[in-house]
Amino acid sequence: DTAIRLEFWGDEIEKITAVGVHNSILHWSPDAVVLGGSMIVKKVGISAENVAKNVSSLLKAFSIAPVIKEAELDDSGGLIGSLAYLRQKLSL
Repeated sequence: DTAIRLEFWGDEIEKITAVGVHNSILHWSPDAVVLGGSMIVKKVGISAENVAKNVSSLLKAFSIAPVIKEAELDDSGGLIGSLAYLRQKLSL
């Protein structure tokens, strides 16, 4: 059963995901990190909150970690965010 396997491996997957998010933060220095996809948003997925806690324990280069949260806009989130960014840059 997928739910049982993910529950068993969930902590480890959250730690591995946190390492990748941590490395991305070091490389890009974002104000926020939005985690999405089926591993995060599905009922049997991993916890974005736990990933954020793991990132905070790893992150020593910054005094304040960026906001890490779960995606809320489904599959269109990237497009909506890109349009908002473009609108902000063009002052429309």
